[in-house]
Amino acid sequence: FLSVWQQKDYNHALLILEKWLEKHPDDIAIRSLLSDAYLSIKRNKEAIASYHKLIQIAPEYAQGYNNLAILLQKENLKKAILLARKAHSLEKDNAYIMDTLASLLIANNQLDKASRLLQKAVISAPQIVEIQYHYAELLIKQKDYKKARLVLKSIIQKSSASQMQTKAQALLTTLKTQRK
Repeated sequence: FLSVWQQKDYNHALLILEKWLEKHPDDIAIRSLLSDAYLSIKRNKEAIASYHKLIQIAPEYAQGYNNLAILLQKENLKKAILLARKAHSLEKDNAYIMDTLASLLIANNQLDKASRLLQKAVISAPQIVEIQYHYAELLIKQKDYKKARLVLKSIIQKSSASQMQTKAQALLTTLKTQRK
C-alpha cells in the first residue's frame, strides 16, 4: 500500500486496502488507514462511510468520531457536534479533538464553551500553531483584539515562512483598525 500511495497511484492503493477489508472486515488498523486515506484525498463520501464502519467495529476509537465530525460539519452540524463530544469524552486531553469540538461550537455560536476548550488545547499543545490560530479567530469574534494580536504575533514568531505564518500575518493586518 505505502509504496503505491507514495507514487500517488491513489486508486490502486485504495483498492489494496479495500480488498484486504473484504477478507478481514474487522481489521481496525486497516479500516482506519483506509478512512484516513479517503479523507486525505477528499473522497468525502467514501471517508464518511468508512469512518461509520470504523466506529462500529471500534467504538472507543476517538479519532474516528473526530474525523467523522469534521466531515459532517457542513451537512449536519448538530450530528457533528455530538460526534465531536463523543470523541472528546473518549480522549479529554487530545488537543486536536478539543480544537475540532471548539470549531463546531463556534459554528453553532457557543463561543464561551468553545473558548474554554481552545484555551485548554492551546495550553496542552502550544506547539500546534493551527490551534492557536483558531483561538485567535475566536478572540476576534469575542472582540478581544488585544489578546488576539498577542496570539497572532506568537504564531508569526513560531512559524517562519509557512502558510500559517502568512494566514496569521493577514489576520493581524485586519486587526490594525480595531482598538480594543
